[in-house]
Parts: sequence; C-alpha cells; structure tokens
Amino acid sequence: IRAEPHRTAALAEARRFLEETAVRTGARFLNLSDPATLGCGEDDFYDAIHPRTPCVRRLLERIVAR
Repeated sequence: IRAEPHRTAALAEARRFLEETAVRTGARFLNLSDPATLGCGEDDFYDAIHPRTPCVRRLLERIVAR
C-alpha cells in the first residue's frame, strides 16, 4: 500500500482527519496504519489485512497501555 503514492496520500488524509476529530472530541487516536509500529511483519498476517493472533495481542496491549 505504501509503495503507491495515491494510497499513501489517502492514508495521510485519513490520518489527518482522525487526528483532528480526536482532538475536537477528546477521543484517543492511535495511528496503527503501519503494522510495524506494533512489531508486526508480513508473517503476522493471513493476508494483506487480517492479522494473526500474536499481532492482535500486540494491538490490544497498545490500546490498554494508553
């Protein structure tokens, strides 16, 4: 996804929107659009978007930690 400029631009636009919405509403926003921020690699996914259990655990740990 990050290799294609139009998709990278869409991710950036979505991130900005969600960050602004979070600030405006007092919500918390975790930008996890890059699985590497959780330590998840290609082997941690069944396919392009469905994470395996270890990656989901890391995600939940990140959510609870904040």
